[in-house]
Parts: sequence; C-alpha cells; structure tokens
Amino acid sequence: MIRIVFFFTVRDVAGRNEINDIFASNLGELLEKLIQQYPKLEKVIFADEAKRKLRPEIMIMLNGIAVRKLDAPVNDGDLILIMTMISGG
Repeated sequence: MIRIVFFFTVRDVAGRNEINDIFASNLGELLEKLIQQYPKLEKVIFADEAKRKLRPEIMIMLNGIAVRKLDAPVNDGDLILIMTMISGG
C-alpha cells in the first residue's frame, strides 16, 4: 500500500488529508490514477496537462526525498507527500 498525504492547496482541492488505495509502479502512473479519482487536482499538479509537466510550485516528497521525475519508481510501503510550496516576504 502506498500512502499519499496532501497538504495546503492540494488537500483543499482533494477534500481529504490522505489516501492509501492507489497502487502504481512509478510516480507518473500514481498521479494519473490520483487524477482519475480527483479530476480537479489535474490543474493544481500539472502546468501543462498535455505534456504532463509538474507545476513549479508543486513539491512531491517520496520517502523524505523531493522528486520531480514522473518515471521515479514507487513501491508498496512508500510514503508520498504532495504539497504546494509556500513563499512570502
């Protein structure tokens, strides 16, 4: 089971804090399955839906390591955090 935890805007759009019922072999597949369940997340996560480029303000942590490569492998037992970065001044 892959545990996915949402923060900030991603949590607000998904309407929940976490899920753990998606199985995938890599990050891209996981995000596609996530968007199938929560279609509104597509515009939050991807800057260009056709090319599947992550928005620059989206941060994805895989077991405590920031990842941006959609072909990054994911495995049963992984913890994925998806959030928007916050900045201020």
